[in-house]
Amino acid sequence: SVGDSPAFGSVHQVSAACGLLPLLKKDNIPIVSFRRNRSYHSKVRITDTVRDFDKIINIPKFKAHQQMLFSGAVKNVFGLVTGKVKAWRHFKVRGSYEKFSLMVLAIYEQVRPCFTIVDAIDIMEKTGPRGGPVRHAGLLFAGINCISIDRVICDVFGINPEKVPLLKTARKYGINGCKLRNIQIEGDDASDVRSEKYLFPEKLNDISFSFPRVIKSVIRHLVTVHVGQGSGIRRNK
Repeated sequence: SVGDSPAFGSVHQVSAACGLLPLLKKDNIPIVSFRRNRSYHSKVRITDTVRDFDKIINIPKFKAHQQMLFSGAVKNVFGLVTGKVKAWRHFKVRGSYEKFSLMVLAIYEQVRPCFTIVDAIDIMEKTGPRGGPVRHAGLLFAGINCISIDRVICDVFGINPEKVPLLKTARKYGINGCKLRNIQIEGDDASDVRSEKYLFPEKLNDISFSFPRVIKSVIRHLVTVHVGQGSGIRRNK
C-alpha cells in the first residue's frame, strides 16, 4: 500500500496531480488515506493506520523548506499526523523550532521506518515546500537511519547541519545518527557528488501558525477534499 495524509486535499487528488495514480492502478497497489490520530507511547498523536502494517517504508521528496530549511528523511514522518491536524501542531509550538523538532523526532522514534529512500532527482529550491523553482540534481539517498540520511544530505549540498532545526535538536539531545564520521556510506562518495550551487532559505520563517491561519488551513483542506479545487501541487512546466 501507499499512504499519505496531505495538508490540503485528499491522497487520491495528490497522487493524481503528481502522476503516481496511474502507476498504482496499473499494479493494483492500494492507496491508503491515513485515519484519525491516536497516541503511541508518547504524547504525540499520529494516524492509527500505522497499526495495519508490519513495516513502513519512508519515501520523501527532497526540497527546500522555508520553516525547516529543508524537508528530507526525518521531516517526512510528520505526514503521519492527519491532514488538518498539522496546522494545529504548528500552532501549539508557539514559535519554538526546538519544540516542533522534538515533536517530529518523537514521531520518528515511534515509527522508525524500516527503510527510507529520499528522491533528490529534481529538487525544489528557495521557497519550498510549495511553489519553489525546480532544478535537476540527479541524486537518490537511501538508508535505515533517517537522521544519518539527512546529515549526509547536508554534506552533499553544503548545508550547515546546525542551521537545520531537526538535526540541531537531534544532536543536542544525543539522538543517534548526527555524527558524519560514524555514518557508513555505500555507493558514490559524497565528495564526488557534492555541490553548493543549490539555493536554500537563508532565513527561516516563523514555525508557528496563528489561530486564524489554523482555521483557514482547516477550511482550505475541507474545501479541497470535498469540492476538489486544487491539490497543493504545481507541475513544473
